[in-house]
Amino acid sequence: MNDEVADLRCELALNPLGIDAPNPRLGWRLASERVGARQTAYRVSVEGLWDSGRVESDAQSIRYGGPKLGSGQRCQWTVELWDEDGNSFKSAPAWWEMGLMEEGDWKGSWIQSQLSGS
Repeated sequence: MNDEVADLRCELALNPLGIDAPNPRLGWRLASERVGARQTAYRVSVEGLWDSGRVESDAQSIRYGGPKLGSGQRCQWTVELWDEDGNSFKSAPAWWEMGLMEEGDWKGSWIQSQLSGS
C-alpha cells in the first residue's frame, strides 16, 4: 500500500514564514494510488501546544485551535489520518513560523534622504 499524508500546508503554503493569522488554516491531503481511497478521520498535533484529538471527518483543512501564538513563534505539526478501512497514516513533520503579531514587536526608524538641500 502506498498511502501517505502529503502536502501539509499552513495558510496554503509549505513551511511558511511570517504567518499573521492568529488561528492559521492547516491543510493536507491523502495521497493514494488505491481507487476509492478516502479519509474518514484525522488528528492534527502541534508539538507542545495543541492536539485536535481524533475527529471523525473527511475535512482536509481546519483552523489551529490551540493557545494564542506569539510573534516569531515556530510551530511544528503533524497529521494522522484514517482511511475507509481503519488504517492510519501519519505525516512527516511540517512547520510554520508566526510573523510580528503585536504593534510593539515592530522596530525600526524612518529612512530619510541625506542629499543636501533635502
